[in-house]
Amino acid sequence: MSTEEAVKKTLEEMPDDFVIKPFLVANKEAVTNSFLTEYDEKLHIENEKNISYEEGREEGRAEEREKLIKGMLKRHKTEEEIADFCGYPLDEIRRISEKENI
Repeated sequence: MSTEEAVKKTLEEMPDDFVIKPFLVANKEAVTNSFLTEYDEKLHIENEKNISYEEGREEGRAEEREKLIKGMLKRHKTEEEIADFCGYPLDEIRRISEKENI
């Protein structure tokens, strides 16, 4: 049974003396939509985990890039050589070079 059918059946079978029934019947579409878009805690937690995982991976990649750039700068490679060899943006290399005063 679909959610829409379940809501319809529930409203039909609900005793008439339930105080909230007139409101639910009058707002049947909104009630149905509310069930269709119901908050799914399990899905939300899974999505948050995935987002955090990806953010952590990106932070790790950025740290490794910075470490590699610093090492190459200390070996007297030019910013342009590093950009050409690694494919990193020149502005990122310059920012790291200026930050580290290398």
